[in-house]
Amino acid sequence: MKKALYAVCCLLLVAGTGCALTDYADITDAYPPGSGGPINTQSKAHVIDPFQTAVNLGAGWFAHTWFVDQTAGGDRSIVTVFQGPTAIPTDVFHNDMYCNPDWGGCAAWAANDPPGGNGSCAFDGRWNIPCQGDHLYYLICYYTRYYGECGRDRLTTAEKIEFMNMGRLGTSMGMEGLFYDMSAKNFTIAVDNNAGVTATVPVRGNVPVFLSPQGGKATVDLTNPLLASSFRNWADYLAKFETGHMTATLTYNGITKVVNFATVGGASQVQKRINKYY
Repeated sequence: MKKALYAVCCLLLVAGTGCALTDYADITDAYPPGSGGPINTQSKAHVIDPFQTAVNLGAGWFAHTWFVDQTAGGDRSIVTVFQGPTAIPTDVFHNDMYCNPDWGGCAAWAANDPPGGNGSCAFDGRWNIPCQGDHLYYLICYYTRYYGECGRDRLTTAEKIEFMNMGRLGTSMGMEGLFYDMSAKNFTIAVDNNAGVTATVPVRGNVPVFLSPQGGKATVDLTNPLLASSFRNWADYLAKFETGHMTATLTYNGITKVVNFATVGGASQVQKRINKYY
């Protein structure tokens, strides 16, 4: 559930845009047995997001997908692909059937990631200008292969039970899954600029979330206008105290996830995008 919580909260934090991946763990496998060296992915491999999350902003559904290309020497390039808007949320989900590395959409952000993917966050990269559009990304690190690339899953039995007990069973998008309602009663966001200033972002309104563990899909409805208050408090904090390496602590019903992130374009861009949607 901790991993699933991260995937949903990542998009909640950025007011419905996306998280661009800049750092990833070394991709190694003990093959031949005992080697344990870096793997040549031979072009792009899909980095499994614990849940593929589609976000509704009124104009349609949006999503992001990560791909990593690692050489035999361990050097990696990471691409974040932006998809949307679409009228149907399932249209922006990546198809993982048969470990599918193909992708559609726009490769909006690219970052170089040298060997040694277990240290500090670089938070680097570059826009693909023709694909930037009017979207805003936050930069994040992902130093674990907990879910792996292209479909490997290691969700523990305990996590699955914990996850199931928190939701309401139902059906959406033709899939069985669990419904959640995130609000001030069960969800908090604490942010630290790692320069001595911490704050709690007030959560306003209710955010409906649907997660399908079997399908690895999620949807988040951010069209509630009450959320504008939360997003503006977030933007106000960034305008006053933003640094190049911040930490958000997200807690849902007692389960906590810490996310390291940086903004792209600064606090003014955050406010600009919030003003566009609310």
